[in-house]
Amino acid sequence: MIWLFLVFAFLSTAKVQPLNIELLFTQNITPQTSDIFLLEDLNGNPINLTQDLSSYYPRWSPNGRKFAFVSKRDGDEEIYIMDIQTGKIRRITHHPGGDSYPAWSPDGRRIAFLSCDKGKWKICLFDFLTDKVRFLTDGTVKGYFDWMPDGRRLIIGYWKPKGFYLLDVDRQNPARRFEELERIPIPHDLTYIYSVACSRDGGKLAYSACVGKFGVSGIYVMDLRDGSVRNLSRISEKPFHANDDSPRWTPDGRFIVFASDRDTNRKGYDIYIMTSDGEIVKRFNLVKSSYCPDVLDPNYAYSVSSPIDLKKLTWGMIKRGVISR
Repeated sequence: MIWLFLVFAFLSTAKVQPLNIELLFTQNITPQTSDIFLLEDLNGNPINLTQDLSSYYPRWSPNGRKFAFVSKRDGDEEIYIMDIQTGKIRRITHHPGGDSYPAWSPDGRRIAFLSCDKGKWKICLFDFLTDKVRFLTDGTVKGYFDWMPDGRRLIIGYWKPKGFYLLDVDRQNPARRFEELERIPIPHDLTYIYSVACSRDGGKLAYSACVGKFGVSGIYVMDLRDGSVRNLSRISEKPFHANDDSPRWTPDGRFIVFASDRDTNRKGYDIYIMTSDGEIVKRFNLVKSSYCPDVLDPNYAYSVSSPIDLKKLTWGMIKRGVISR
């Protein structure tokens, strides 16, 4: 009987034991200021990376060498990239309106983001090969989004009309109507979608949404193969008044990292990890309100070239006649 107990204990531990992941997240320094922190060890101390009190929403590059983030250090919201090893920061947007919510393409060559252009929020694409930005939508098609694993499409969550929409980033003209795009219906009521995260294998979609009252959000997971949806916040016994937000998958698809204000004994948000079935396996107990997490597993990081290397490679291929101009 002892060996059966040991086998059961091993299997239980294997189920809930998180991988050797690294987390980026935003933390409020004061109620009006925020900065970006790194947890290299899930049981270690956070490292302050950006140190300018106006930075938030970090997103790992696929190879884990850099991350994109939003900052107001130059006046309005712009998107920047920091090299983890050198600390060097590069600004990639220069718009008079705000730019936010960066998302790296799976191959690391492009970043999609939201930009406010003449009062309209549009989805844009920055290309490291050309250093240019172009609009993917005209302001009518908008919403929170993530990349599909094929690197050709964005999946956009929107509530009017309710659904997830697939946008081909290589289409010639900006999308003007949701009706132009392939639609995946959402089989439950919702009032607003706050964030979208596609699993690495493209089979599942995690998103945070509110049903009824604004400001009270939960995390749902849709199986993109059969359209079924599970409310993970209900499974994890989230209090009715609380918000679960910003879900991000671990690359192996076993866990979801998210932010929540479900603890009534503290002000603001903390970071949690739950299984893909909704079982909470870790809370970080960070000192200050922390949110917008992103996940890197070095074992799953894509080996992609840096933007500079891509330019050199492309120019070399042009000179050798491999690519025609």
